[in-house]
Amino acid sequence: MDDMEVSWRNSVISELQPYVAQRQRRKAEMRSRLQAGHQAGLQQAKILADILKAEFGATQVVLFGSMLSVNDIHLGSDIDLAVWDLPFVMLFAATMLTGSNLPELMLISNY
Repeated sequence: MDDMEVSWRNSVISELQPYVAQRQRRKAEMRSRLQAGHQAGLQQAKILADILKAEFGATQVVLFGSMLSVNDIHLGSDIDLAVWDLPFVMLFAATMLTGSNLPELMLISNY
């Protein structure tokens, strides 16, 4: 590269620097929000599992899907629960009662 090319390249990099810095800030903010959402989702899943066991007789509740790992969570993540020994009739009642604030709650029953 000659001096003119180096000068032009440095000029372009300098002009782009504010945009790169802004993108990095936004990415860090998004990562922080996703981590907070992950923690809140884990807490909510624990509460839901306790309710499903205590109030509906489920013998086992397992979290799966993107909420399981902070590395997999995304803006559209929901709480996916596999539920054992929940009678099929109770599945709808449990979904209505536990999912009133969680429209994306998904329960899978093996009964």
